[in-house]
Amino acid sequence: AALLTNALVNDAIAECEHIVSFLAVAFSHVEHHPLLGLQLFTLGDLYSEASSNQDSNELMALFKTKAELAYIWAKEITLISHDHTDQIVEALEQKLARILM
Repeated sequence: AALLTNALVNDAIAECEHIVSFLAVAFSHVEHHPLLGLQLFTLGDLYSEASSNQDSNELMALFKTKAELAYIWAKEITLISHDHTDQIVEALEQKLARILM
């Protein structure tokens, strides 16, 4: 959060990627751990933010694809831990719909 406040999105992405990697290993015995799902949601938001800050179409497309994949994984996990009508699931569906436009 502090990195976002300082507009250091790339640094925030690097930190969040490390956190997601750690959680994926630490919770490998729990197939759909809710904490991993929420962290992936955050990572998707960071990728989405980064895509809108790119001058290069290639980098914009890369970050957009990364956001889409993070949101898909987050939704897969969140649908196990939350009801499909939960606000988090609905927010993920809205974010995916915007990316796919």
